[in-house]
Amino acid sequence: MGRFEVTDWPHFNWTEYRDSTASALSNLHDKWIGCGDDNVDTLVQELTSCIQECVDKIATTRTITRHSKPWITPDISERCKKLRMLRRKCRYHKSPANVSAYKEFLNDTVVLIKEADRRHWLNECGKLAFLDDKSKWKAIDRLTNQHSGNSVQPIRDVKDGKQVYLFED
Repeated sequence: MGRFEVTDWPHFNWTEYRDSTASALSNLHDKWIGCGDDNVDTLVQELTSCIQECVDKIATTRTITRHSKPWITPDISERCKKLRMLRRKCRYHKSPANVSAYKEFLNDTVVLIKEADRRHWLNECGKLAFLDDKSKWKAIDRLTNQHSGNSVQPIRDVKDGKQVYLFED
């Protein structure tokens, strides 16, 4: 379905990364001084692998899909998992207590999701003041879901008194 793991950069521990890369890059620098290898490709490969190892040690990952919503937090994700568990429990054992517990948890989760969505929307609107005009309109289109499904629009032309399209889907 298009799920993949990405590095969770917003929650990345930059102080730990700074400390880790300081020692790793110092060791790499000492190795380069002692070795005397002047092959640039080898040096670039070693530097890249050193930095990538530091990131892999520290970074956490999160699973996203093509249609991920950026306002879904780990807390909301856990609530959705618990909601699915309660729905399954309610479906297989439909007692009044299970139904009422499910409905109450559902209402609380809906309120939490709507509040998170509203906070995200307001946060994104607050960023508009700092963008240039072109970026601002892109952000507004993204926030209001006004992006076009077709990237190529047909061109109308009048030939022999009839309207024709130069590009058709």
